[in-house]
Amino acid sequence: MAGIKAGDKGTVLSLPITDDGAAVSLTGASVTIVIKQGARRFTKTASITDAAGGLCELALTGEDVANPGSYSVQAVVSMQNGNEFASDIVKFSVGGRI
Repeated sequence: MAGIKAGDKGTVLSLPITDDGAAVSLTGASVTIVIKQGARRFTKTASITDAAGGLCELALTGEDVANPGSYSVQAVVSMQNGNEFASDIVKFSVGGRI
């Protein structure tokens, strides 16, 4: 996730969904990603790329990373049976532009 600059379009975050460091199976689940930067908080739907391995990805827009700074990302996994699970929090930085 290094090298993201404010306003970059098309950056893809590959997110392993973990709980206490262990991969979580996403078989039959959907994943919503919560992104927080300062007081700003928004959600996006992730694409599951490896359900058994707990991997998903999310393409960011220029608006998603409009401001330089530190961002926190947390996945919320919704299972078919109605259970919901929040993953470990991952952080990344967005640099400024000249």
